[in-house]
Amino acid sequence: MLLLSSGCRRAAFEEPDWENIELALNLSLHLEGWALRDDSTFRSYTREIKKLARRGERHGARFTFEANDIIAASVEQGDDTLAELVDLEHAVEVHADLWGRLEGGGYEQAVSELRADRGGLSALGIDARHVSGACAELDWLEAASRAGFTSIGGLVAWCAKSLDADLQPPELSDCEQPDDCHQPFLNFPDRLRPWRAGSSARWTEVDPDGSVIMIPAATSLGCNQESAADPSATDCEFTEEDLPLFFADLEHALDIAEPGGLEVFSVTWSMGGTLERDVLEQWFDRLQPYLDDGRVAWATTGHIKDRFEALEEREAREAR
Repeated sequence: MLLLSSGCRRAAFEEPDWENIELALNLSLHLEGWALRDDSTFRSYTREIKKLARRGERHGARFTFEANDIIAASVEQGDDTLAELVDLEHAVEVHADLWGRLEGGGYEQAVSELRADRGGLSALGIDARHVSGACAELDWLEAASRAGFTSIGGLVAWCAKSLDADLQPPELSDCEQPDDCHQPFLNFPDRLRPWRAGSSARWTEVDPDGSVIMIPAATSLGCNQESAADPSATDCEFTEEDLPLFFADLEHALDIAEPGGLEVFSVTWSMGGTLERDVLEQWFDRLQPYLDDGRVAWATTGHIKDRFEALEEREAREAR
C-alpha cells in the first residue's frame, strides 16, 4: 500500500555550503542488473537498496538512486521503496538504459520510453528531472528534454557517438555498443564542471540557451583498478584495491577545484550486485576527513542542478 503525500516528492536535505566547499560529491547508484522475474527476487533487491540507503544515512551521505526496471515493478507491486528513499532524503531519478531498449526504434520511441520512466516514478509520487543511460545514436539529448528531463548524467564515451564528425574522437571508431566504450568521456577538469547543452550533435560544447544541464561522471566507484587495463570495463567489484585509486582521483580533483562555484565529483556504481560491507565502510571512513574539513560536501543531482541554475541567475543579474 503506497502512502503518498499530495504532490511529488523531491529530496530535501541541508544544502552544501556552496560558497566555501571545493567539491560537491554525488554518488549515482544505477538500479539495474537484477532480473526482477518474481516477488522473491524483487523483495531481495528492495532490501539491498534500503540497507544501502540507511548505511549512507548513518554516515551523513545522501545518494542519487537512478532507477531502471524497478520502476515498472514497483508500480505493479504497489511497493513504496523508491518513495521511502526520498523520505530518507536521497534523490530518485531515472537510469534509462535507452540504447538497450530501442531495438532499432528511432527518436519517437526514445521519447516514449523516457516519458514512460518519468511517468512510472510520478505514479509513485516522485518527480524525476534527471536521467542517465540516455545516450543513443540519435537525438538523445533532445529526446530527454522533450520527455521532461532537465539534466543528464552518466556521460560515458558511448555518448560521443552522436557527435558531429568534427567532434568525434578517432579512438571511438571501433565502438559499436555501450559496453565497448563505457569509460568517462571527458578529462579533468572538464569532468568536474556541469554545463548547458542544446544538441546531441554538439553536446560537448557550451550552449547558454541549451535546454539540458550536463553533469559529467568523474569516475566509477568500483572500476578504478580494472580500468587501468581496460578503460571501458563495466563488470567490476568494489575492492580494497580500488580505494587508493579513487582517492588519488579525488585529490587531483581537489587540486584543481575552486570554491564558490560548482565543481562536482560525480561517482557512479551499477547496483547489479551488492557492495561489500567492509570495503564500503573503509570508503566512508576515508571520506570523512574531507567532509569534516568542509572541502567536500554530499549533493544529489537535484542539488547540483539547483546550484547551476542559481549561478546562472546570479550571472544574469550581474550582467544587467
